[in-house]
Amino acid sequence: MNNFGIEGEKSPILKLISTDEKLVIKALDGMATIIYSQKTTFRTGVDFNFGSQDINRVSNPTGETLVNAYGLIRNAKFSEIYDSLSENLDKICFTQSQIIDFCQNYSRHLVRSEHGNFFLSKKQCFYRGMEKYFIVRVVVHSPRSNVPTKKLDATFFEFAYEHALEVALCPRFFVPAI
Repeated sequence: MNNFGIEGEKSPILKLISTDEKLVIKALDGMATIIYSQKTTFRTGVDFNFGSQDINRVSNPTGETLVNAYGLIRNAKFSEIYDSLSENLDKICFTQSQIIDFCQNYSRHLVRSEHGNFFLSKKQCFYRGMEKYFIVRVVVHSPRSNVPTKKLDATFFEFAYEHALEVALCPRFFVPAI
């Protein structure tokens, strides 16, 4: 028995957050990567793991993508969270280009918390025994009064990360609508 929040049934782990605005990522060529967006998007920093050969790769072009935002309603690990949304994780992954575009165009929907905003992605090149999926955490640093723009940083987590995320930390999860 499965509970898939995206496919219409209530997820036992996440709750869909409604917004007045439709969150849509435009069609992209897939050429942008997080490590090379330090000066334009993630100005406070990018985890050094994004520079590794299996992560820092361009992706295939993508079409327009509708995005859903979810809040955590019970403590859970990444694998539990994303498995609760779909049996096919490939369907709920973003490319790095899509994550960058979302952060540039919808930063007002990102929570201001050091525990952040999470996006599932997958490696474009992986080997047997190697984890295929990874998590991008985007943290919003509140701007100083004299700096009008938000500052973002990006952190890398392996999908198999065993620490449970806590509801009290108010993490937000962004997922392609399927």
